[in-house]
Amino acid sequence: MIDHPSKFFIIGDMLELGIETKNEHDSIGQLLEKLAIKGYSVGNQFLKVKSENLIVQFNNCEEAARYFEIKSFSDNLIILKGSRGIGLENLESLF
Repeated sequence: MIDHPSKFFIIGDMLELGIETKNEHDSIGQLLEKLAIKGYSVGNQFLKVKSENLIVQFNNCEEAARYFEIKSFSDNLIILKGSRGIGLENLESLF
C-alpha cells in the first residue's frame, strides 16, 4: 500500500449542507473513484464514505494531526478543503 502519494488532498466534512449532507459526501466519494485521486478525510460524514482512494479516514482534526506529525511530506503538493468547523487550517503548520 502507498503510504502517501506525492500529490494528495485532505478533505474535511462539509458541515453546512443540511438534508443533503449524506448525498453530497457520497458524491465526493464517487468523484474520487472516477478521478482516481488519493487523499485523506477528516470528520464523521466522510467516515461513512467508502472509497479505496481515501488512504486514511480520521474522526477529527486532532487525530489527523497526530498521524501527520510523524510523516515526512517534503516536496509534496497537498490540498486542504473542508468546512471551517472541521479546523483543517490547524494542519497547515505540519507541512
